[in-house]
Parts: sequence; structure tokens; C-alpha cells
Amino acid sequence: MRHVATTSLAWALAAAFALGADRVETLDARQIDGEVLSITADQVVVKTSQGKQSLSRNEVAEISLADAPELMERRNQGVLVTHGGDRIAFGTLLLEEGKFSFDTAMLGGCQLEIGAVGLVYQPNARLSAAQIEEKCKELRIATSTQDTLVVAQKDGAWLGVEGVLKTVDPQAGKIGFRWKDEDKKLASNLVVAIRMAAIAGKQPERSGVLVGKCGTTIGFSSLTMDDKSLAVSVAGLGERKVPRDAVAAIRLKSTNSVNLTDLTPAEVKEHGFFQTETPFPYRANRSISGQELRLGGRTYRTGLGLHSFCELTYRIDGAYSTFVATVGIDDAARPGGNAVLTVLADGKNLGEPLRLTGKSDPAAVRADVKGVKQLTLRVDFGEGGLGVSDHVDIVAARLIK
Repeated sequence: MRHVATTSLAWALAAAFALGADRVETLDARQIDGEVLSITADQVVVKTSQGKQSLSRNEVAEISLADAPELMERRNQGVLVTHGGDRIAFGTLLLEEGKFSFDTAMLGGCQLEIGAVGLVYQPNARLSAAQIEEKCKELRIATSTQDTLVVAQKDGAWLGVEGVLKTVDPQAGKIGFRWKDEDKKLASNLVVAIRMAAIAGKQPERSGVLVGKCGTTIGFSSLTMDDKSLAVSVAGLGERKVPRDAVAAIRLKSTNSVNLTDLTPAEVKEHGFFQTETPFPYRANRSISGQELRLGGRTYRTGLGLHSFCELTYRIDGAYSTFVATVGIDDAARPGGNAVLTVLADGKNLGEPLRLTGKSDPAAVRADVKGVKQLTLRVDFGEGGLGVSDHVDIVAARLIK
């Protein structure tokens, strides 16, 4: 009979950052705290309280070195988005002769061909890049065969103007744009976003993502690290040396696992305690209240926020062998919360249901899912509970082949 193994994380959480701020998270949800000494093509070496520990690079999911802000939420912070999905925080931006030049806190001075850039956000004191992005969606300003300037007019209305972007001149505070066969110049402070024309082409393969303390996230094809710096190869930017103290995290790509939040549930069932509708629909990579996922004093980048009652079913078609996760009541709701988590394989319980309360420690879950076609996560009301503060987090949730 398959089973779900659960272990308290109290010992791990109590020892967190005992030797420093570094944390290594493995694909099977283990967490190793200490000081990351080096990263090579084959292994990651960590100094822990028990001495040096060498891990195969293939078993490492993420290395956390420091905190990083949510780049898209920052105001007065320019954001350049590449067609490959990189998000780069820049200070000044220049476009001339078909190349963007910009400075960054993590990478220093950079240049990118104009065809590599998909979006430029220019937030101000009132607007973040995320707010500009949402407004563009509302206005249905989408990628087209031409470049689009998103202009904030003096009356408060926003307008999308299609044409060809020619120049960006930070010294003059002007943007050059060809519109209806005429060259125009606009004041940069009127343009809140630039959406570049869509391009066809295969994006380069990446072996991971580098996260800067400035919030920049950029993919790399190769990476090594010693005690002072990282050597990375970045598409469009070439070989770069990055100071270690400018880096917040390193996320390594795995061909043997998938984050549960990268999958879409095949079936969702939700309802509140007193009504058929649910007042708290589940969220991906956020707590049920829309905040960061936090368990035991730690913030997690990936995971699910759920509320009683919620049942998510995923079709996995026998492609994986193990399901791992860390579960508990979100820190923001503690000491409240009284829920029950059940993991089911093809409709049958994988072991005993796990009681989650705001007074209990987060727990690690490991389940054998060999041959399973449908994996179900069910969050139900705890005994005597009314669903109050049932803010359940299922974080670092992965399916491993």
C-alpha cells in the first residue's frame, strides 16, 4: 500500500541560518542550511554544522543566498523584459543603432539587440510595473507586428500608439518613434511602457535562473561559483562575472521534476463552511490571502494557498514516482487554523490524513505515486472547526520522476 511520510520541520526551522543566510533546497524537499562554498558543473558544496557536505548538482532545486524584492511591485524602478522572459531592473536606458544599453545593479553595464527585448516598463512614484501591466491588459494593448508606445495623457487616459521605436535618449528625455511614416519625438515621462513587436524564433535552452538582490531574474546556460563571484553565460549578454553579494538566489532547472504550480488542475472543487460558493479560491505561488507563502518564519517562492474546503486533482498519467511538499498553516493566520490535508492517488488515500493547526509545526510530505494517473490534494475542515483561518500552504511541492 502506498503511503505518505510526514516529518516535523521544527528541528530544521530552529537551526535555520545558524551558520549564515544560505539555504539549499533539494528536489525531494530537503533543506540544508549553512554556507555555500562553491558550485561547479557537477556539485554544490555546503558548510553545515556537521561539516562540509557535497551534493550532486542534479539533486539541487534552489540555492537561496539573500532576500530579493518583487521587481514588478517596485515603483520608480524601470523593468526590461526579454522575449525569453528575463526581467531586468535598470537604472538608465539608451536605444541607438538597434541596441539597448542599460546599467544594472547585478550585471553592471549591458547591451541587448533590439530584437531580444519584448517589453520596457517605466514606472513612476504612483505606478509599479505590475500596475502598468494590469492596465495594459484592461486596455487590451497586446503584442502586434509593430512596436507600441503606451502613453499616459494629461487627462489621465492611456493610449496605445503603434509604429516603430527608433531611439531612447535618457539625456534629452525623449523617445524617437516613427508613426504613420513620420518621425516623432515624445517626452519619456509620458511613456509608461513600450511593447516591442512580436518576433518568431526559438528561445535558447537554459539550465537555470539567476535572481539578483535588485529583483532581476535572468536565465543562464552555465554557472559556476566560488566564495566571491559567479561566472555565468547569459543569452544575448555573453559571459559575465557577477559578485556573489549581488545575488539573492540560483534556481536550477531539472528534467526529472516539475513544480506542482506549473501544472493546471484537471478538476477543482471548493466551497465555504456555510455556503456552496468559496470565499477564498485557491492561489498559485501566493497564500490564500494573496500574500507571500510563509511557513515557520520562512518565505517560499512556489506553492499553493488553499482554504477549507478545497480539492485539486491533477492528471499525472503515471509519469512520476514521488510527490514531495512542505505543508502547514500560513504564518499570517497562526495561531488560528484547523484543517485536514489528505493526499489521494486515483481516489484512494495515500496514508492517514494530516491534521494542520496554527499551533503545530510545518511538516514535510513524501508520497509514492508510481503508476498513479490522478493525484488529488484535499483540504477539509478540522474537527470542530468552522474554517476560520484555515490558510493552508502547500509549498515547494514537486513531482519527481
